[in-house]
Amino acid sequence: MHAADYFPSSPLYRRLSPAVADDPELLEIASHGRPGQHEVFLFFGAVHSLLTKHPDHPAARHYPDLQAQGDDSDPFPAFRAFCAAHRDELIDLVATHLVQTNEPKRSTGLLLGLAEVQRADRRPVALVEVGASAGLNLLFDRYAYDFGPGGKGGVPDSSVTITCTAVGDVMPPVPDALPAVASRIGVDLDPVDVRDPEAVEWLKALLSPEDTARVQLLTAACQAAQSDPPEIVGGDVFDVLPTVVKAIPPGVPVCLFHSSVIFHFPPELRPRFTDMVVDLARDRDVHWLSVEGAGTTHDVPPSSHPNFQVVGLTSLSGGHRTDRVLALFDPHGNWIEWLPPSRPGEL
Repeated sequence: MHAADYFPSSPLYRRLSPAVADDPELLEIASHGRPGQHEVFLFFGAVHSLLTKHPDHPAARHYPDLQAQGDDSDPFPAFRAFCAAHRDELIDLVATHLVQTNEPKRSTGLLLGLAEVQRADRRPVALVEVGASAGLNLLFDRYAYDFGPGGKGGVPDSSVTITCTAVGDVMPPVPDALPAVASRIGVDLDPVDVRDPEAVEWLKALLSPEDTARVQLLTAACQAAQSDPPEIVGGDVFDVLPTVVKAIPPGVPVCLFHSSVIFHFPPELRPRFTDMVVDLARDRDVHWLSVEGAGTTHDVPPSSHPNFQVVGLTSLSGGHRTDRVLALFDPHGNWIEWLPPSRPGEL
Protein backbone atom coordinates (compact mmCIF):
# COMPACT_ATOMS: atom_id res chain seq x y z
CA MET A 1 0.00 0.00 0.00
CA HIS A 2 1.29 3.44 -0.91
CA ALA A 3 1.40 6.49 1.36
CA ALA A 4 -1.52 7.99 -0.58
CA ASP A 5 -3.65 5.01 0.52
CA TYR A 6 -2.60 5.27 4.15
CA PHE A 7 -2.99 9.06 4.33
CA PRO A 8 -5.46 10.25 1.68
CA SER A 9 -6.17 13.43 3.64
CA SER A 10 -2.60 14.28 4.70
CA PRO A 11 -0.18 15.86 2.20
CA LEU A 12 2.36 16.13 5.03
CA TYR A 13 2.39 12.41 5.83
CA ARG A 14 2.47 11.54 2.14
CA ARG A 15 5.62 13.65 1.79
CA LEU A 16 7.25 12.21 4.90
CA SER A 17 6.42 8.53 4.39
CA PRO A 18 8.94 7.68 1.61
CA ALA A 19 11.80 9.37 3.48
CA VAL A 20 10.92 7.63 6.74
CA ALA A 21 10.77 4.29 4.94
CA ASP A 22 14.38 4.81 3.77
CA ASP A 23 15.75 5.89 7.15
CA PRO A 24 17.05 3.01 9.33
CA GLU A 25 17.21 5.09 12.51
CA LEU A 26 13.57 6.18 12.26
CA LEU A 27 12.48 2.67 11.36
CA GLU A 28 14.27 1.43 14.47
CA ILE A 29 12.22 3.81 16.62
CA ALA A 30 9.03 2.64 14.93
CA SER A 31 9.93 -1.02 15.50
CA HIS A 32 9.37 -0.79 19.26
CA GLY A 33 5.59 -1.09 18.99
CA ARG A 34 3.71 -4.08 20.34
CA PRO A 35 2.96 -6.97 17.96
CA GLY A 36 -0.06 -6.37 15.76
CA GLN A 37 0.29 -2.59 15.79
CA HIS A 38 0.57 -0.77 12.48
CA GLU A 39 4.03 0.82 12.67
CA VAL A 40 3.30 3.69 10.26
CA PHE A 41 0.25 4.99 12.14
CA LEU A 42 1.82 4.39 15.55
CA PHE A 43 5.06 6.17 14.72
CA PHE A 44 3.43 9.22 13.14
CA GLY A 45 0.97 9.38 16.05
CA ALA A 46 3.81 9.33 18.58
CA VAL A 47 5.69 12.13 16.81
CA HIS A 48 2.51 14.17 16.48
CA SER A 49 1.69 13.67 20.16
CA LEU A 50 5.14 14.70 21.36
CA LEU A 51 5.36 17.62 18.94
CA THR A 52 2.24 19.17 20.48
CA LYS A 53 4.39 19.65 23.61
CA HIS A 54 7.12 21.36 21.57
CA PRO A 55 5.22 23.73 19.26
CA ASP A 56 8.28 25.99 18.87
CA HIS A 57 10.39 23.28 17.23
CA PRO A 58 11.00 23.88 13.49
CA ALA A 59 9.24 20.60 12.69
CA ALA A 60 5.98 22.03 14.06
CA ARG A 61 5.96 24.63 11.26
CA HIS A 62 4.93 21.86 8.87
CA TYR A 63 1.95 20.74 10.99
CA PRO A 64 -1.19 22.74 10.09
CA ASP A 65 -2.78 22.09 13.49
CA LEU A 66 0.28 23.46 15.31
CA GLN A 67 1.17 26.49 13.17
CA ALA A 68 -1.22 28.96 11.61
CA GLN A 69 1.30 29.71 8.85
CA GLY A 70 2.48 26.47 7.29
CA ASP A 71 5.99 25.92 5.91
CA ASP A 72 6.04 24.58 2.33
CA SER A 73 9.71 23.60 2.36
CA ASP A 74 10.89 19.99 2.66
CA PRO A 75 9.55 18.83 6.05
CA PHE A 76 11.85 15.85 6.47
CA PRO A 77 15.08 17.51 7.77
CA ALA A 78 13.27 19.20 10.69
CA PHE A 79 11.12 16.09 11.27
CA ARG A 80 14.19 13.86 11.44
CA ALA A 81 16.03 16.29 13.73
CA PHE A 82 13.08 16.30 16.12
CA CYS A 83 12.96 12.50 16.18
CA ALA A 84 16.70 12.28 16.83
CA ALA A 85 16.51 14.80 19.68
CA HIS A 86 13.58 12.98 21.32
CA ARG A 87 14.46 9.39 20.42
CA ASP A 88 13.99 7.91 23.90
CA GLU A 89 10.68 9.67 24.46
CA LEU A 90 9.38 8.48 21.10
CA ILE A 91 10.44 4.91 21.79
CA ASP A 92 8.56 5.05 25.08
CA LEU A 93 5.41 6.35 23.37
CA VAL A 94 5.60 3.73 20.61
CA ALA A 95 6.21 0.93 23.12
CA THR A 96 3.41 1.89 25.52
CA HIS A 97 0.63 3.11 23.22
CA LEU A 98 -1.66 1.51 20.67
CA VAL A 99 -3.24 2.57 17.39
CA GLN A 100 -6.72 3.25 18.76
CA THR A 101 -8.21 5.77 16.39
CA ASN A 102 -11.85 6.14 17.39
CA GLU A 103 -13.69 7.42 14.32
CA PRO A 104 -17.25 8.42 15.32
CA LYS A 105 -18.30 8.48 11.65
CA ARG A 106 -18.02 4.68 11.58
CA SER A 107 -21.15 4.74 13.72
CA THR A 108 -22.90 5.23 10.40
CA GLY A 109 -22.21 1.60 9.49
CA LEU A 110 -23.46 0.47 12.88
CA LEU A 111 -26.68 2.49 12.67
CA LEU A 112 -27.59 1.25 9.19
CA GLY A 113 -26.37 -2.30 9.74
CA LEU A 114 -28.20 -2.75 13.01
CA ALA A 115 -31.35 -1.31 11.46
CA GLU A 116 -30.99 -3.95 8.74
CA VAL A 117 -30.76 -6.65 11.41
CA GLN A 118 -33.89 -5.43 13.16
CA ARG A 119 -35.97 -5.39 10.02
CA ALA A 120 -35.84 -9.17 10.24
CA ASP A 121 -35.69 -9.53 14.03
CA ARG A 122 -37.30 -6.85 16.21
CA ARG A 123 -35.70 -8.05 19.43
CA PRO A 124 -33.34 -5.60 21.19
CA VAL A 125 -29.74 -6.69 20.76
CA ALA A 126 -26.80 -6.94 23.09
CA LEU A 127 -24.24 -4.74 21.34
CA VAL A 128 -20.61 -5.83 21.70
CA GLU A 129 -17.82 -3.85 20.03
CA VAL A 130 -14.38 -5.38 19.45
CA GLY A 131 -11.55 -2.86 19.45
CA ALA A 132 -13.79 -0.27 21.05
CA SER A 133 -11.05 2.23 21.95
CA ALA A 134 -13.01 4.92 23.86
CA GLY A 135 -16.35 3.33 22.97
CA LEU A 136 -17.66 6.25 20.94
CA ASN A 137 -19.29 3.98 18.37
CA LEU A 138 -21.13 2.16 21.14
CA LEU A 139 -22.99 5.43 21.66
CA PHE A 140 -24.21 5.55 18.04
CA ASP A 141 -27.78 6.16 19.18
CA ARG A 142 -26.86 9.49 20.82
CA TYR A 143 -25.87 11.15 17.53
CA ALA A 144 -27.59 13.00 14.70
CA TYR A 145 -26.91 11.75 11.17
CA ASP A 146 -26.96 13.68 7.90
CA PHE A 147 -26.75 11.57 4.73
CA GLY A 148 -27.17 14.46 2.32
CA PRO A 149 -29.51 13.24 -0.45
CA GLY A 150 -30.13 10.12 1.65
CA GLY A 151 -31.92 12.09 4.37
CA LYS A 152 -31.38 12.48 8.10
CA GLY A 153 -31.67 10.21 11.12
CA GLY A 154 -30.70 9.68 14.72
CA VAL A 155 -31.22 12.27 17.45
CA PRO A 156 -32.00 15.65 15.80
CA ASP A 157 -30.88 17.83 18.72
CA SER A 158 -27.69 15.92 19.51
CA SER A 159 -24.50 17.86 20.20
CA VAL A 160 -22.78 15.44 17.80
CA THR A 161 -23.75 15.47 14.13
CA ILE A 162 -22.25 12.89 11.79
CA THR A 163 -22.25 13.88 8.13
CA CYS A 164 -21.86 10.99 5.70
CA THR A 165 -23.01 11.72 2.15
CA ALA A 166 -24.97 8.98 0.40
CA VAL A 167 -23.60 8.31 -3.10
CA GLY A 168 -24.57 5.92 -5.88
CA ASP A 169 -27.90 4.78 -7.25
CA VAL A 170 -29.36 3.29 -4.05
CA MET A 171 -30.02 5.50 -1.05
CA PRO A 172 -29.32 3.94 2.38
CA PRO A 173 -32.46 2.84 4.27
CA VAL A 174 -32.14 5.32 7.13
CA PRO A 175 -34.37 4.07 9.98
CA ASP A 176 -37.19 6.24 11.27
CA ALA A 177 -36.56 4.94 14.79
CA LEU A 178 -33.26 4.08 16.41
CA PRO A 179 -32.44 0.37 16.67
CA ALA A 180 -33.26 -1.14 20.07
CA VAL A 181 -30.26 -1.99 22.25
CA ALA A 182 -30.69 -4.13 25.37
CA SER A 183 -27.11 -3.69 26.55
CA ARG A 184 -23.77 -2.47 25.26
CA ILE A 185 -20.16 -3.27 26.10
CA GLY A 186 -16.79 -2.90 24.43
CA VAL A 187 -13.63 -5.01 24.34
CA ASP A 188 -10.20 -3.45 23.85
CA LEU A 189 -6.58 -4.32 24.58
CA ASP A 190 -6.18 -1.01 26.40
CA PRO A 191 -9.49 0.84 26.90
CA VAL A 192 -9.45 4.62 26.51
CA ASP A 193 -11.12 6.64 29.27
CA VAL A 194 -12.87 9.66 27.74
CA ARG A 195 -12.58 11.38 31.14
CA ASP A 196 -8.75 11.26 30.94
CA PRO A 197 -7.48 14.34 29.04
CA GLU A 198 -4.16 12.70 28.15
CA ALA A 199 -5.92 9.65 26.73
CA VAL A 200 -8.15 11.86 24.58
CA GLU A 201 -5.14 13.84 23.38
CA TRP A 202 -3.54 10.60 22.21
CA LEU A 203 -6.65 9.83 20.15
CA LYS A 204 -6.36 13.26 18.55
CA ALA A 205 -2.64 12.75 17.86
CA LEU A 206 -3.44 9.62 15.87
CA LEU A 207 -5.35 11.78 13.38
CA SER A 208 -3.47 13.50 10.59
CA PRO A 209 -2.53 17.14 11.33
CA GLU A 210 -4.74 18.36 8.45
CA ASP A 211 -7.84 16.57 9.80
CA THR A 212 -9.40 19.56 11.56
CA ALA A 213 -12.99 18.41 11.02
CA ARG A 214 -12.24 14.90 12.35
CA VAL A 215 -10.59 16.37 15.45
CA GLN A 216 -13.61 18.59 16.07
CA LEU A 217 -16.00 15.65 15.74
CA LEU A 218 -13.85 13.43 17.96
CA THR A 219 -13.70 16.17 20.60
CA ALA A 220 -17.48 16.65 20.54
CA ALA A 221 -18.13 12.91 20.82
CA CYS A 222 -15.69 12.54 23.72
CA GLN A 223 -17.32 15.45 25.55
CA ALA A 224 -20.77 13.95 25.00
CA ALA A 225 -19.59 10.59 26.35
CA GLN A 226 -18.00 11.91 29.53
CA SER A 227 -21.22 12.11 31.54
CA ASP A 228 -22.15 8.49 30.84
CA PRO A 229 -19.31 6.55 29.17
CA PRO A 230 -19.87 3.00 27.96
CA GLU A 231 -18.41 -0.03 29.72
CA ILE A 232 -15.24 -1.34 28.07
CA VAL A 233 -13.46 -4.51 29.20
CA GLY A 234 -9.70 -4.62 28.80
CA GLY A 235 -7.83 -7.64 27.50
CA ASP A 236 -7.06 -9.83 24.51
CA VAL A 237 -10.18 -10.42 22.41
CA PHE A 238 -9.62 -14.18 22.30
CA ASP A 239 -9.64 -14.30 26.10
CA VAL A 240 -12.28 -11.70 26.84
CA LEU A 241 -14.93 -11.92 24.12
CA PRO A 242 -16.24 -15.45 24.95
CA THR A 243 -16.64 -14.43 28.59
CA VAL A 244 -18.46 -11.21 27.66
CA VAL A 245 -20.88 -13.02 25.34
CA LYS A 246 -21.48 -15.83 27.84
CA ALA A 247 -22.67 -13.26 30.40
CA ILE A 248 -25.41 -12.01 28.05
CA PRO A 249 -28.80 -13.53 28.98
CA PRO A 250 -29.96 -16.45 26.81
CA GLY A 251 -32.39 -15.47 24.11
CA VAL A 252 -30.91 -12.02 23.59
CA PRO A 253 -29.40 -11.73 20.10
CA VAL A 254 -25.86 -10.42 19.96
CA CYS A 255 -24.65 -7.79 17.51
CA LEU A 256 -20.87 -8.10 17.31
CA PHE A 257 -19.40 -4.96 15.75
CA HIS A 258 -15.90 -3.87 14.78
CA SER A 259 -14.44 -1.23 12.46
CA SER A 260 -10.86 -1.06 11.15
CA VAL A 261 -9.81 -3.68 13.70
CA ILE A 262 -9.14 -6.92 11.81
CA PHE A 263 -6.79 -4.85 9.67
CA HIS A 264 -4.42 -4.83 12.67
CA PHE A 265 -4.62 -8.58 13.31
CA PRO A 266 -1.68 -10.68 12.12
CA PRO A 267 -2.93 -12.68 9.09
CA GLU A 268 -2.71 -15.99 10.96
CA LEU A 269 -5.16 -14.77 13.63
CA ARG A 270 -7.92 -13.70 11.26
CA PRO A 271 -9.27 -17.23 10.62
CA ARG A 272 -9.10 -17.87 14.36
CA PHE A 273 -11.29 -14.83 14.97
CA THR A 274 -13.83 -16.07 12.43
CA ASP A 275 -13.87 -19.51 14.08
CA MET A 276 -14.45 -17.88 17.47
CA VAL A 277 -17.43 -15.89 16.19
CA VAL A 278 -18.97 -19.00 14.65
CA ASP A 279 -18.46 -20.85 17.93
CA LEU A 280 -20.16 -18.05 19.88
CA ALA A 281 -23.26 -18.60 17.72
CA ARG A 282 -23.67 -22.27 18.62
CA ASP A 283 -26.28 -21.54 21.28
CA ARG A 284 -27.50 -18.02 20.39
CA ASP A 285 -28.20 -15.72 17.45
CA VAL A 286 -25.18 -13.63 16.47
CA HIS A 287 -25.15 -10.82 13.94
CA TRP A 288 -21.57 -10.02 12.96
CA LEU A 289 -21.38 -6.47 11.60
CA SER A 290 -18.05 -5.17 10.33
CA VAL A 291 -16.60 -2.07 8.70
CA GLU A 292 -13.26 -3.23 7.34
CA GLY A 293 -11.03 -2.95 4.29
CA ALA A 294 -12.11 -4.77 1.14
CA GLY A 295 -11.20 -8.43 1.39
CA THR A 296 -10.57 -8.33 5.15
CA THR A 297 -13.89 -9.90 6.09
CA HIS A 298 -15.97 -9.67 2.89
CA ASP A 299 -14.96 -9.72 -0.76
CA VAL A 300 -16.63 -7.36 -3.19
CA PRO A 301 -16.67 -6.84 -6.97
CA PRO A 302 -14.31 -4.17 -8.36
CA SER A 303 -15.31 -0.65 -7.42
CA SER A 304 -14.80 2.74 -8.98
CA HIS A 305 -13.68 4.04 -5.58
CA PRO A 306 -9.88 4.11 -5.24
CA ASN A 307 -9.96 3.58 -1.46
CA PHE A 308 -12.91 2.17 0.46
CA GLN A 309 -14.06 -0.09 3.26
CA VAL A 310 -16.86 -2.66 3.28
CA VAL A 311 -19.87 -2.69 5.58
CA GLY A 312 -20.54 -6.42 5.87
CA LEU A 313 -23.18 -8.37 7.77
CA THR A 314 -23.00 -12.06 8.65
CA SER A 315 -25.99 -13.49 10.53
CA LEU A 316 -25.68 -16.82 12.33
CA SER A 317 -28.92 -18.31 13.64
CA GLY A 318 -30.00 -21.88 14.35
CA GLY A 319 -27.16 -23.34 12.35
CA HIS A 320 -27.92 -21.17 9.33
CA ARG A 321 -25.64 -18.48 8.02
CA THR A 322 -26.20 -15.58 5.66
CA ASP A 323 -23.54 -13.18 4.39
CA ARG A 324 -24.15 -9.84 2.77
CA VAL A 325 -22.20 -6.78 1.75
CA LEU A 326 -24.40 -3.85 2.76
CA ALA A 327 -22.36 -0.91 1.56
CA LEU A 328 -19.07 0.55 0.46
CA PHE A 329 -17.75 3.13 2.86
CA ASP A 330 -15.16 5.88 2.89
CA PRO A 331 -12.40 4.95 5.41
CA HIS A 332 -13.02 8.24 7.23
CA GLY A 333 -16.80 8.02 6.92
CA ASN A 334 -17.30 10.90 4.50
CA TRP A 335 -19.51 8.92 2.08
CA ILE A 336 -21.42 5.66 1.89
CA GLU A 337 -22.64 3.74 -1.15
CA TRP A 338 -25.50 1.41 -0.26
CA LEU A 339 -25.62 -1.76 -2.33
CA PRO A 340 -28.68 -3.71 -3.49
CA PRO A 341 -29.29 -7.09 -1.80
CA SER A 342 -28.33 -8.98 -4.96
CA ARG A 343 -24.61 -8.43 -4.28
CA PRO A 344 -23.67 -10.98 -1.59
CA GLY A 345 -20.43 -11.04 0.35
CA GLU A 346 -18.25 -14.03 1.06
CA LEU A 347 -16.17 -14.73 4.11
